[in-house]
Amino acid sequence: MWYIIGMNFLNNDDTDEQHDANDVTSQAMSALWDIAIAPNQEKFTEEEQSMIALIGITLKVVAHKASLYEQEHEQIGSTPSDSNWRN
Repeated sequence: MWYIIGMNFLNNDDTDEQHDANDVTSQAMSALWDIAIAPNQEKFTEEEQSMIALIGITLKVVAHKASLYEQEHEQIGSTPSDSNWRN
């Protein structure tokens, strides 16, 4: 069973581990695939399938950029109390 805590998807056995943007996005995409896309795959037109693929690629690019941002701020020691930090 999965729980959503803030922006982190945590497995019951995985509660102490930090997850970066790539992990969270991958888990969210997997859930969407299992719940909404795979069961209806035959119902989608080619155009809809292409759009779903494009959305998936876009989400991965955004997650990668967010992960790089997270890494950069970890290296320079930024914290949520810094004036440049945003939600």
